[in-house]
Amino acid sequence: MIKSFKVVALAGVLASVIHAVSANSTAGHHHKELAIVWPLFGSAILLSMMFSLCQTPGTAPYMWQVVNSVMCGILAMQWVDIFGQYIEPDDGNPVGRLIAWIVTYLVVCGFLYMLAASDTKFQAPPADALAWFVATAAGGFCTAVLPDKYAGHGVGVAILFAEQLAFYAIWLIPRTIEMGVAGWDVSDIRLGVPGMKGLSRQALRSKLDGDIAKWRSDCDGITWGAAPFALASNGLRMLKTALSGDKYCAISARCSWGSEFGGSMWINIAAGLVLVTAISVRPLLSLKVGTGVKNIVGSVLISALTTSVALSFLNVLRHEVSSKLCTQFGLCDDNHEVFFALFVAYASTFTAMLSAVVMWKLDEIMEGDGTYSKIFHYIQGAMGSQAGFAWYGVFSAASNTGAMEVVHLKGVTLAWALTATLLPLYVYFIRPAYLRAQDGAAAPKPVAAQPAKAVPATSPPVPQQPAARAPAGRPRASSPPARQQDLHQD
Repeated sequence: MIKSFKVVALAGVLASVIHAVSANSTAGHHHKELAIVWPLFGSAILLSMMFSLCQTPGTAPYMWQVVNSVMCGILAMQWVDIFGQYIEPDDGNPVGRLIAWIVTYLVVCGFLYMLAASDTKFQAPPADALAWFVATAAGGFCTAVLPDKYAGHGVGVAILFAEQLAFYAIWLIPRTIEMGVAGWDVSDIRLGVPGMKGLSRQALRSKLDGDIAKWRSDCDGITWGAAPFALASNGLRMLKTALSGDKYCAISARCSWGSEFGGSMWINIAAGLVLVTAISVRPLLSLKVGTGVKNIVGSVLISALTTSVALSFLNVLRHEVSSKLCTQFGLCDDNHEVFFALFVAYASTFTAMLSAVVMWKLDEIMEGDGTYSKIFHYIQGAMGSQAGFAWYGVFSAASNTGAMEVVHLKGVTLAWALTATLLPLYVYFIRPAYLRAQDGAAAPKPVAAQPAKAVPATSPPVPQQPAARAPAGRPRASSPPARQQDLHQD
């Protein structure tokens, strides 16, 4: 614990020194040098911290979650670019977005089914990254089906819940293709329960049945991992519209968090959502431990709340980073979006690291038991997610600048190059390490054996008298010795 705090403290000192030096050396607005020096030192600090915390048993599960989220965001961004070459409907075309979502989901589930049926083994299939990919396609539909004019209207609430019915209907498509009408029976479905997610009573009859059951589990996780993201995004969009009155400003746009009012608004939203999560987690957990529709509703609502916390906190960081860049370095315009997004990603990753150390200490205090421990774990998961969202934004901004055109890597070519480079590292090294860390955290902690306490003798032992021989034909009494009875009574 002390070593981890030393790592965080040293990183904070180094960051403060670099901040002071940079602030004093940018009077002439040397933005080119600044764009090199800050990422150079920032990357060295963050990589050192991440390596240290990933190797520390107490913080490893939380830090590997951050690394996994970052990699999921990067890979999903590349697959969106590749898939968008073939299917890219207009932003305001709900039907086209719905078709793109269905096709994306069926392609992903079909790919995973081929892996399961052919007995092709990875160290860890990229199910999480594929979930981010499908969530992006689903989010495009959910944004298109809720026009700006309805964002602050009561009709928007009805649309918000109708979107979840669309998730349910699309989720049933591959189940119907595989099992027919029997796939509509979801009474045994359990999402988010280790070892039981998506498994039915008829599963595991053979090795192939086990693989197919795992495939259903992955498809379940992909669909119901995307649903909370869509619910959180549009829910925050409606809440922001109700508070600010601006229907035409996206929640991630500068007009949403750039002003002082916007910054304080997102601080209040994030604090309110944390409070709502803490209050509602107990009844939602009671739904989540059930089966069928109850389990789905509980899982989606818990994930939607924590995702909303992550998105809100990310806007708080955007406001703070933007204010500092403007006041300290004079970067007050919109011409430094990649540099700004990189700073936000650094800040979000540092926050996630700090929360990992805090969670380690809280685990030691609460010993991982109780509802409050679950609340803190969900909030920590939100911290990991917001780091992934931040790095997703960095690569999205970078891919739209055209800077890679100098080396003839742009668009789909760049996406294929990054996929070919990062995907093998992810499925063979990064995600397996993440899963091992999660399994280690979920395993029961060994209980140290307590030394047996000696029983003090209150009186000297009574010498045993030889037992009288029983008369012939009578059974001998089988009672224990007197001292043994005293010990049992003690």
